[in-house]
Amino acid sequence: MNIEDIKNMDKEKRDALFNMMESMGVNTTEIRKLVEERIQENAESLLKENCVKCGTEFEYERKRGQKPKYCSDECRKPEIEKKVRTYTCDTCEQDFEMHGRGKLPKTCATCKEQPVTRTYTCDVCGEEGTQVGKGPLRKRHPECKPAKEEAVRTYTCDVCGKEGIQYGIGKTRVRCEGCKPPLEKVTRTYTCRVCNNEFVQHGRGRLRTISPDCAAKLKKSPVVKESVNTESNTPVEQEIVTSDDVDDDTQKVLDLLNNIMGGN
Repeated sequence: MNIEDIKNMDKEKRDALFNMMESMGVNTTEIRKLVEERIQENAESLLKENCVKCGTEFEYERKRGQKPKYCSDECRKPEIEKKVRTYTCDTCEQDFEMHGRGKLPKTCATCKEQPVTRTYTCDVCGEEGTQVGKGPLRKRHPECKPAKEEAVRTYTCDVCGKEGIQYGIGKTRVRCEGCKPPLEKVTRTYTCRVCNNEFVQHGRGRLRTISPDCAAKLKKSPVVKESVNTESNTPVEQEIVTSDDVDDDTQKVLDLLNNIMGGN
């Protein structure tokens, strides 16, 4: 601690320090004299000025540069503008103030805690009704509200020119039911690989390769008999058992099966 530190102390702290030093047997006469000289020099170099914010007169040391405008750090802090706005409660319809920059509430704090019962006058029948809860006030009774009418429209057919009636809220028609074009029917021909005859197939599915009659005969497939070697218990050959009294179509199916079995 030096003379400058003692000079910057308050008078009470400075006197307490000197008393403690004297109790310890230290002569404080010279120290007191030096401190008083420093305080006197400092007082001569101090200037006075009024605070631009609070108007209080304060002292400051003569230094190069701008002179201070504020007496303390509190006055030096910029003032934050406090925004005050008013809003109307949707429930009690009273005006309130709100401090800050947040979103304005629609209901006051009192109405948020307690459900409020309000009265309104119906603009249809003129009678009063009660409404419990928050939100905007009603204008009419629920039973006085008009029923939803079914949408009925008229359209003109672009083929026959006649007017028609359409119900609902969909896209307006441009053609009546009688003038709608029929669905296009796809007709194709194919050759049966069993009987080699041509057939007609309607629709857009996969084109057939076997006629329905031949397919039914193929399901009733002839019995395949395997001749088995009894010693080795292995099949030796395959043959198709046929009947002598079969028709021509069945014989063609059997011939096709014989060709398939022979090719394998």
